[in-house]
Amino acid sequence: MICIMDDLLVTTSRNHCSEIFEKPAREPCTDLIATSGTVAFSSLANCAASMSFRDLQNAAICRFIGDSNTHLTRLLTRSALVHADAPWLREALSAFLFDMDGTILNSILAAERVWSEWARRHGLDVAAFLPKMHGSRGIDTITRLNLPGVDPEHEARLVTEAEIADVGDVVAIPGAASFLSSLPPDRWAIVTSSPLRLARRRLEAAGLPLPKFMVTAEDVTVGKPDPQCYILGAERLGVSTQDCLVFEDVAAGIKAGEGAGADVMVVTATHHAKVETPHPTISSYDEISVRISADYKMLVVPNAV
Repeated sequence: MICIMDDLLVTTSRNHCSEIFEKPAREPCTDLIATSGTVAFSSLANCAASMSFRDLQNAAICRFIGDSNTHLTRLLTRSALVHADAPWLREALSAFLFDMDGTILNSILAAERVWSEWARRHGLDVAAFLPKMHGSRGIDTITRLNLPGVDPEHEARLVTEAEIADVGDVVAIPGAASFLSSLPPDRWAIVTSSPLRLARRRLEAAGLPLPKFMVTAEDVTVGKPDPQCYILGAERLGVSTQDCLVFEDVAAGIKAGEGAGADVMVVTATHHAKVETPHPTISSYDEISVRISADYKMLVVPNAV
């Protein structure tokens, strides 16, 4: 990683060997070349010799040469933290949008108990059905089944009431509570397929803060993977979806975030198999922190290992 602070340029190579270089003012800026396990410095060919290190802080260019020899260029701002292997560090964004179940809290045991009982009552193969219900609104899940004589709206209400009553083992994803508490209240929202009453009940059970802004099942006409929910979430925060980072855990939600034009981070805390995704992944919020600029732009950075 590289961290530029005041009059120090701190570098850490991939083998965790670190060095601190004091750079006097008026010295030419440098181009950091990081290869696997090594760190080296060389002068920038076109760098003005009069450029001070203070200028370097505000307009430094560091070039990373990874194992594949591809070049990633990052413009570093004052006190910015950059990691060559962290693709989510593309830029600072204005807002974060969080799915709830499987993303900031784990409700799998409770949800699957309720939905298993519902599926058995309707003669469904429980093992085949359960993977299809995660990430979608209850009414959408039931409607897709097209069961004869079944009123999806009525059945969804029954399921919701049963889920509200069953929150005994709903827990927060590791690190989620402190990560959410570190964010400006008007710069994040929960965007969930759960109805509002259920969302509030599960957040309370998991010990997570209630957000200032929330989009729930009642707020949209079409659920995930349609992007409507994330577009609405961004609107409520007063920002563009292109200026948002979506945190999701399942395919329907990931597609919704992509469709809205947002950046996406995949949370794998509840996954039992490796996730194949082009998006960055975390298994715990303990792996990341957020840097907040003076204009409240937020940059996700990896915590030191």
